Amino acid sequence: MENKTVNVIGAGLAGSEAAYQLAIAGFQVNLYEMRPLVQTGAHTTDYFAELICSNSLGSNLSDRAAGVLKNELRRLRSLLMQVADEFELPAGGALAVDRDLFSEKVTRILSTHPNIKIYREEVKEIPSTPTIIASGPLTSSALSQSI
Repeated sequence: MENKTVNVIGAGLAGSEAAYQLAIAGFQVNLYEMRPLVQTGAHTTDYFAELICSNSLGSNLSDRAAGVLKNELRRLRSLLMQVADEFELPAGGALAVDRDLFSEKVTRILSTHPNIKIYREEVKEIPSTPTIIASGPLTSSALSQSI
């Protein structure tokens, strides 16, 4: 049988969603997050999908591009949208969330999923096996050099 393992580097919003979608599709996922071993200077917790600048995920209105995208993500069973909707705060036409409860729940779901193995370590080189790099703008300097 073909190896159905995928590495995901970075457990921010994109990496958390990617890991979850792969896991529910039957893939084995190695999810790498360098925090708390290596801090970014912007994050304040060790949680996955931590919102660091704002608790708003943008417009939730169906006549705006961001709102249309959110509705599509809900139909596609997005983990982040499910959790965001659960911890939504009043914000007019925007989708704002309780950032601590949001990140804590995403972390708990991914940490307990049977198809996801968590590695709290810095990845310094791109693996030779199938990998999604979702480290974003706060990528470590070693991985940036490898990229």
